[in-house]
Formats: sequence, C-alpha cells, structure tokens
Amino acid sequence: MWHNRETLDQAVELAEKVAEHLDGYEAFIRRDDYTTTIELVKDGIFRLSFYQLYNDKGRARITGVLPHDPHGDVWGIEGGEITVSMTRDPKAVAKDIARRLVSEYEPNVEQALIKIANGDKRRNQLDELIDDLTGRIPGATKYGAADRRAVRLPYQHSTDDRDKNLNGDIEISSGGYAHVAIRTENVAFLRDLADLIAKYQD
Repeated sequence: MWHNRETLDQAVELAEKVAEHLDGYEAFIRRDDYTTTIELVKDGIFRLSFYQLYNDKGRARITGVLPHDPHGDVWGIEGGEITVSMTRDPKAVAKDIARRLVSEYEPNVEQALIKIANGDKRRNQLDELIDDLTGRIPGATKYGAADRRAVRLPYQHSTDDRDKNLNGDIEISSGGYAHVAIRTENVAFLRDLADLIAKYQD
C-alpha cells in the first residue's frame, strides 16, 4: 500500500521514466479497487516490483521477483532488492537499478528457471516410474503428492493360507529415493527378496 495518492502517482511516474533508460524493461501498471501494481517487466520473465517504504515516504523499495515455484525448486536463490529515492533523476535511478540489482537478479532468474525445469523433469520421471510399477503389480494403486508418490500393494489377508498375507507400500520421492515397507508372513517371498537385494549389492 502507498501512503497516499501523491506518492502512488510519483512511483508510477518514476517507473515509467526509469523504463525508458533500463535496457529491455517496460513499465507495467495495474490498478484495481484496493491496490496498484507497479512493475518493470522484461521478456515476460524478469519482473522488478515497486513498493512503498512505510517509514519513508520519499523512497521506494524495488524487489526482484523470481519465477513461480510451487515445489520449492528455487529455494536458496534470491531475487534481491534495493531502495531508491523517488525524487532522484530517473536516468540515474535506472543506472543504479542496473548496477545494484539487475546485474545479479537476471542471472539468478536464469538459474531459477533451470532448477524449475529440472524439478519438473524429475517429477515427470517419477510419474512414469510409478505408473510402470503400478502396472507390474496386479491390483496395485498409486497415490501421493507432486514431490512424493507411492504404490500401494493390494491388501491380501487369509487365515487359511498365511503365505498369502502380503501388503505394503513403495514410496518414492522426486529426488529418486525409495522407501519400501512390506508386511508379509510368506517366508519364500522374504528369501526371494533377500536374493534380489544381494543381486544389486556391489
């Protein structure tokens, strides 16, 4: 929120004039009933947002906005921010933004996009693996969230033939780690499982 209409109009004017001197950026102003969004946008990817400093009506905070990241792939990457005087010459403000903010912000956005793409790739591979495992086990079902998927073995219980008692889950994270929990009374299955584990040991 801006202190008043005067400071809001001042910020809008500053953004529009700064955009004329900041390579590739255009001013984006959106007003609604409650707020006004003031941004400098480049290629639809890079976004610099203007905010009012609550304790200083004469300065604005400019923050680099990172790409939308619902899965936390860009954790640790920062957009950065600086404060500027709204009464300073727009050309000088643009030069300040380019030197103090954009020089680090744009490489960080590019790094964030790579991480997001890699994360999406891992999640797609996880989906494919879960579908494959589910299809290999008759009666199995799949469940889980975006970054953690699981296959649930069909529940089997018999009081007459305890060797048929077998159920459990195969849970896999997007990082590729699997947690297998199987409950069974089938001794032959356990021996087969031990042989399978030995097969994949170094």
